[in-house]
Amino acid sequence: MKRKLCFLVLGLSTLPFLFELPYAFKAMQISSAERWNWCFIIWAGLLVAFAYYLRHWMEQRAAEYKAFLCPDIISQEDGQQSAGKVVRTVPERHCTLSYILPIPALLLLLFGYVKHIHLAVLIGSIVFPYTLAGYLFGWHKVWQLLPGCCVLLFFCPSIGVFLSTVFTLDGLLLKAICALVFTVLMPLLVFFKVPKITVETFVFVCIALLLAGSYWLRSGAIARHPSLVPVFDDLISTHFRGVEDEISSGDRHFFGDSNIKRF
Repeated sequence: MKRKLCFLVLGLSTLPFLFELPYAFKAMQISSAERWNWCFIIWAGLLVAFAYYLRHWMEQRAAEYKAFLCPDIISQEDGQQSAGKVVRTVPERHCTLSYILPIPALLLLLFGYVKHIHLAVLIGSIVFPYTLAGYLFGWHKVWQLLPGCCVLLFFCPSIGVFLSTVFTLDGLLLKAICALVFTVLMPLLVFFKVPKITVETFVFVCIALLLAGSYWLRSGAIARHPSLVPVFDDLISTHFRGVEDEISSGDRHFFGDSNIKRF
């Protein structure tokens, strides 16, 4: 696939995320728990920019180091290229996971659209372009962008609420701690090459994580409370008088297509 076509396909894959931005910013205006989500999209952008700068700086230092140690080899290669001879290089092979990971990300995105779950759409619209970039350009070029992608996930509404239900800490604090961990991890991913992960290893790790997560959930690590059953018997009064009111746009936005009435 040509490079321009790859960029076009990658740009089209980001459209679902752009279409979900109004919902995400509306959630930040309504909910106090999501008010600082905009910080994480800026945080992710800074991580991506710093990753590219750090990689470019490392490539320059490596080229200068190679030129200092082996000046004869470099001059010989330049002479062969100027003489019209093509210096063959071994193309970098795609990681096996680059053919697998875009599929579950796309399925998650489609599941969010079918079930009208904004969180699934947002997560899928972030993960799918990243995995697609790994397939189109190779994981050796997008590997160092993984921390930025993970930090961008904290921009999604309800992520902090979910984390606060698993751990007994504030959701915003948990997201900030995780973002700091990914920020420290980013230089390590730039310095190290893409690990060679086979399909068998990937499947084994996924099964092991599912088993460990199910055991952790069943062990009672998460506090479970009985469902709330409100009692309205004491509120019954024969002196109530009221008229039915129109459903506002805010009510419809909150309750969706549910059958609601306002008095």
